[in-house]
Amino acid sequence: WLGDQDSIHYMCKEAPAAVLELESFGLPFSRTEDGKIYQRAFGGQSLEFGKGGQAYRCACAADRTGHALLHTLYGRSLAFDTSFFIEYFA
Repeated sequence: WLGDQDSIHYMCKEAPAAVLELESFGLPFSRTEDGKIYQRAFGGQSLEFGKGGQAYRCACAADRTGHALLHTLYGRSLAFDTSFFIEYFA
């Protein structure tokens, strides 16, 4: 196996709830014409163990998903008066 199967199963099971949580925090996901979160192909994702074509499972915010994620989570953390140790080395 390429990874820990129990961890992969947990991540896949919890992913939809995590995406919805990020959306509730304000992450600006891209949308399809019918208003659903846009999902794109990513990496080697396939259907039916490689026999069913490309899978579209990666929720994204245009071409700036990481940037949007960082800003959303940082903004959310400010609501809880989080202390950050910027440039701090232990």
